[in-house]
Amino acid sequence: MNRPTFQLGLLLVRRSVTRRFGKAAIAFAGVALAIAALVLLEAIMEGVSDTMVRNSVAIHHGDINATWQGVDVPLDDLRRLPGVRRVLPRLCQSGVLARGETQASLMLYAVEPELEAQETAVPRRIVEGRNARSTDELLVGRLLAEQLGARLGDTLEFWQPGVPPRRFQVCGLFRTGIELLDGKTAYTRRGTESGPAASREIAVFTEPGVDPEALARRLRERLGPGVRVTPWTTALTELVQLIALNHVAMNVVHLLALVVLGFGVSNTVFISVSQRTRELGLLKAMGFTPGGVAVLVLTEVLLLVLAAGLCGAGLGCVAVKAWGLHGLDLARWTSENPHFVISGVVIPRLTLRGLLLPGAVALCCGLVAALLPARRAGRLSVIEALRGL
Repeated sequence: MNRPTFQLGLLLVRRSVTRRFGKAAIAFAGVALAIAALVLLEAIMEGVSDTMVRNSVAIHHGDINATWQGVDVPLDDLRRLPGVRRVLPRLCQSGVLARGETQASLMLYAVEPELEAQETAVPRRIVEGRNARSTDELLVGRLLAEQLGARLGDTLEFWQPGVPPRRFQVCGLFRTGIELLDGKTAYTRRGTESGPAASREIAVFTEPGVDPEALARRLRERLGPGVRVTPWTTALTELVQLIALNHVAMNVVHLLALVVLGFGVSNTVFISVSQRTRELGLLKAMGFTPGGVAVLVLTEVLLLVLAAGLCGAGLGCVAVKAWGLHGLDLARWTSENPHFVISGVVIPRLTLRGLLLPGAVALCCGLVAALLPARRAGRLSVIEALRGL
């Protein structure tokens, strides 16, 4: 097959597209819209994962959590680490909270309420009263208050072994929907005093895109031995698995959608080949090998899917950008889900995987789907094809 003959074949490919513009346009639109929908859906799923992570780390843990026994560490050095957005210091004491004869075990956190309100869920989930303003006020979980029969303004005693009881006035009640927090936790303002069994804790919140495991390693080096540093990827393994499961589900959606798309492309190519038997026969009579004819058919499909893929990816990006201006509010369906405890608004996020994968898989599916009609075109008999000329 010489160069002029191959150029003639490409000319026939172009004529095939232009002369059958209606059918080619339908196939083009189907591929483009499918890829745009998959790009948007992938971005929404990434946004769902981001929202779950933001909400889950804001419940209490932070992107990274560090605990130790002993004296406080200088926080200014930690706040200056690259990637650190905010550091919340806490004092943790386990004990018993009592109202008269009624008692309940709990973890008491002495915190800086103003900092906690900027990052964590509890101050945003106060259902009665307000946050603690002094070291003798207590913000109590609604479930814990019900166990004690306590209300706003009541005085409660906090007991620890070997330590005189401390008195607190209930200033507020919170409800997160998480039993461990609502039934076993209370918050007061951080002061200078601490019990004998008190431990220190910091919750570190990072800038977007920062690898929590890499930052956790730097924190371990900075804080030294005896400090337990845990990124959220280690502490919240169920969330890691849930995000991985979402990716598996998206891969299945990609596969199903593009298999259906492949059948559509295959059907379009079969019809095109059946309507161009004379042209294909002419090419074979002029020196095209069966493989050369098949390559021309596959080239037509390749150009169609590539153009549709670029158009679909562009449409998907525009849809992601437009949807991201306001987000997708899922609060109606996630209000009792602990992974959406602060906000149910999902902001779609476009990733390189989400942008390239649909087009790449569509291209592979299109070419595979076109193999059979291309093979049929290559095996076409010249005599049968030219009969009737």
